[in-house]
Amino acid sequence: MVRRISHAFFRLAAALAALAIIAVAGLGARLAAGPIQLTWLAPYIERALAPADQRVRVEVRDAQLRLGDDRAPELVGIDLRARAPDGELLVELPEIEVGISLRALLVHRMLAATSLQATAPRLVLARNEDGALDLRGLAANGQAPRGRIELDALLAALLSVDPSRPLSYLDRVQISGGQLILEDRVTDHTIMARDAALTFGRWSRGLVAELAFELDQAGEPARIRATGRLDAATDSVSRSGSRS
Repeated sequence: MVRRISHAFFRLAAALAALAIIAVAGLGARLAAGPIQLTWLAPYIERALAPADQRVRVEVRDAQLRLGDDRAPELVGIDLRARAPDGELLVELPEIEVGISLRALLVHRMLAATSLQATAPRLVLARNEDGALDLRGLAANGQAPRGRIELDALLAALLSVDPSRPLSYLDRVQISGGQLILEDRVTDHTIMARDAALTFGRWSRGLVAELAFELDQAGEPARIRATGRLDAATDSVSRSGSRS
């Protein structure tokens, strides 16, 4: 009897696996014909990206499921805007790719992002007189919003471990852009660069951030890469850089 039950179980598992393969193949064929509109999912993406302290309000006009460059399905938020509590525009992006946490979906029944990836035509990274860093200039229409995002707020979201908060599942954020402007208001220096990528992520002891960009110079352009690591236990920061 045990043998019959085991045989029936394996037959059921094989049938479910076959159905899953057929479903995935069908989804791939459907996405090959064009993206699937998921407008009803836009409010859930807004809630997944909004910080718990409500210092930023997120608006997403639409959502799509489509095939990425690697031919894998990806969820995309369309026409994202982030605003301060007073309504001032902080960030405007034509789209943002959202990686979904299956654990949050199955265990806590909420939509939470594990990764965010966006492209912006211009990035402005500034060091203020008090030493704080902020990010601005993320615009879809070529005109920079007047507001700014304090990087401390983004890092705090990445350090969160509260499973009831969607941002606690976020492991990686990447923003790339065509032009990079580095403003140092302490020394009153500005550097113009291109082909920039700014990445934040978790590591075993805290957070890691990397900024890569190309700098024009006499002869060949130089590729600059700077990395910083925050040790959450000691609240210490280590830095490294390379040039090629």
